[in-house]
Amino acid sequence: MFSWSFKPDRLARSLDQAARRLVEIHAVGARLGLAALVASALEPSAISGLRLEESFGSLREIVERDLGVHQAPELFCFGLLEAFDIKQLVALAAPTPVEFPH
Repeated sequence: MFSWSFKPDRLARSLDQAARRLVEIHAVGARLGLAALVASALEPSAISGLRLEESFGSLREIVERDLGVHQAPELFCFGLLEAFDIKQLVALAAPTPVEFPH
């Protein structure tokens, strides 16, 4: 005898996992680029690809450009540069491919 049972929780998890891998982010600018990169580093399985145009090569550029909190408040995450720079955030985002087009 064949028995089949519908498990909505398994279906929901499977669809959620499949849908998440289809998300690709194309961010233009240093502000959105950093936010997208940090999001991918925190949840690499949720994003299938990143394309970051005009983004920072290093968070040190915030200091070098003498940007203030009033100009770009989202770039000022206390202690971030002490622990991570762009290179380390890209590594944390793995296996998500991160592209920096010129």
